[in-house]
Amino acid sequence: WLGPHPAIITKERESRLTRETRAMDVAAAMMKEVISKAEVHLKPLMVYAEPLLPYITPSNVSMGVAGLLVVSGISHAMPGPLLRIQAKVIGIPGWFIMCAGLLMMGSGGLHYVRPNEGLYFVSLCMGGAFATALMMPSMMHRPGGAVFSNMTLGAALWAHRAEKGELTQEVCAACAACYAAGVAGRIFVPGSKILAGLFGAKAAAEPEKKSTPPAASTSGPKTHEPATTGTSVAAKGAAAAASMRTPTNVAAAKAAPAAGTSGTARRRDDSLPPRATGVK
Repeated sequence: WLGPHPAIITKERESRLTRETRAMDVAAAMMKEVISKAEVHLKPLMVYAEPLLPYITPSNVSMGVAGLLVVSGISHAMPGPLLRIQAKVIGIPGWFIMCAGLLMMGSGGLHYVRPNEGLYFVSLCMGGAFATALMMPSMMHRPGGAVFSNMTLGAALWAHRAEKGELTQEVCAACAACYAAGVAGRIFVPGSKILAGLFGAKAAAEPEKKSTPPAASTSGPKTHEPATTGTSVAAKGAAAAASMRTPTNVAAAKAAPAAGTSGTARRRDDSLPPRATGVK
């Protein structure tokens, strides 16, 4: 009832730290392997880039990554028709695109001022960009976005390695964690109703309602039946009167009273005095 023994708690903490350390080592090893393979595959292409090699310095590459993030962030954070087009093409709410643009702008500025700390934010943004590219509705847009985002992160890692001499395990593990956080943010954040309500876009997180058909425009030609005019009514009345005046209808009208008086008319009493006509 006093709880677990302190020795058991210490052992559990050590095992947890061991598992976390192993995970960090695995992530760092995978990152180093990817970078080494990329260098091997890109080495034959360096022959064509020899005229540009004097300008491909770590500082210039780091500056280019920062500028790319800032420009992309501005294009995402601008409200208006461009934001609506991006939301339709990418398939996510506009408020999330705007927040992602602001994050990219801040990450680019931080990477320009402090490249060491800004590298983690670049990994965060590129993880979200990679997940966004893979989750786009159009299959044609997925490969380009996925490859370009990873190339941008690779350029930032190359610049950091060229300046520092190597990529330590701590840096690789932190970049991998930030990359995974960016992927998770893209997957789970756009559907959050709490954040949607916080940013004043509740309709973006709620399921779309069935759209009602638009009302008919009053500017177009009218399709309803024309109203009946007095002329048409008079014409119909004249046609009916003419049909009643035909010889067959007149003979039938004369025969009707004669048939009705046979046996049904009341016999007039001659003993009754004549009616007063009002003329003396």
